[in-house]
Amino acid sequence: MSRVADPYRNRQVDQVHEVYRQHPHLLMRLLQYLGADQVCDYQHEIRSTCPLHRGDGPMNFVIFVDREIPIWKCYSRGCGTGPLITLPMRHYQIDEPGALAFLAQFAGIRLDQGSGPGLDPALVERDEIAAFNKRLGLDDRQVPEFFDEAMVDFSLRQQAVADAYLQARGFDPADLRALQIGHVPAGAWVRAHPKNPAQRQGWFEDRLSVPLRLPDGRLIGFSGRRYDALRYQKYKILPGTRKSFTLYPLWCGLTQTALREQRELIVVEGFTDVFRCWQHGVFQVLCFMGTNPSEIQLGLIGQYALEKIIMFMDADKAGEVSVETYAKPLAQRAPVFVASPPPTLDPGDLVDRPVFEQALAAARPL
Repeated sequence: MSRVADPYRNRQVDQVHEVYRQHPHLLMRLLQYLGADQVCDYQHEIRSTCPLHRGDGPMNFVIFVDREIPIWKCYSRGCGTGPLITLPMRHYQIDEPGALAFLAQFAGIRLDQGSGPGLDPALVERDEIAAFNKRLGLDDRQVPEFFDEAMVDFSLRQQAVADAYLQARGFDPADLRALQIGHVPAGAWVRAHPKNPAQRQGWFEDRLSVPLRLPDGRLIGFSGRRYDALRYQKYKILPGTRKSFTLYPLWCGLTQTALREQRELIVVEGFTDVFRCWQHGVFQVLCFMGTNPSEIQLGLIGQYALEKIIMFMDADKAGEVSVETYAKPLAQRAPVFVASPPPTLDPGDLVDRPVFEQALAAARPL
């Protein structure tokens, strides 16, 4: 590996290489982020398609460790070989300080000296969207239906009704504005059935409107919550919505930033549980919206270098079932802990912040 004259920079490069050498899952995430496909860990090496020329089979690109330095090598198309730091240099056509800053940021580590300005945010955003799409399988499986943003605007024009409900539940609607919670009046969004155009389907009651989006922000549907206490069809999904393609509210920048910085995920059961977490300033929270964990959802969680997952479920039988359903697949991503609100309550019921924080602090290993 070529060495720069600055001894601090040499030490930084060694520091970053050491982190990636000790954490193969970071190397796998990095390859996926850069556009590689079919990434596999073979214990002593990681193989995938080449992220530089984006092609050939999964055995034609390899990362291995030589003299404690992660080395990449492409066996086709003449992409060549080099130490890990040269991979983002080649991919983004940037210099070594920029590549060093990128690798440190991606791994979530702080270097002991300045490491350059990093990447153009536009490039980062482009590859984040591409990586999420690849995780979602949008290249090779059915794409979810995308809805018109005007539907969100429509529901937000009726927001006063939603705000009144939220305030009655002890929420400050201003704290939840980024979630775009609105209201859909009766008779709205009634659509022709896709298989029988003569048949109409949609929402027929007034409902709280919760938009659902892919992690890159594209709108894929809505869930609507009843305002009364009746549990019959408490939540209703707008036809065409594919919940299994996303996690709520992973599309929010606050959530993505908190997951990266905290390296912790809190999993709750429902939307109001998410609202309460946000109310108390906790943003590293997601919910599966009542679905069994899909491979797409688990893949999205795998985008983050988590050190801890807390399952914060309702204190009832349904909460126990949720723990049993989610525990095993989540444990493959990070150590799982279980937190519980006081008996008979949901996390969304914990208006009192000290009670909320005490319940989370008491999380026990699964």
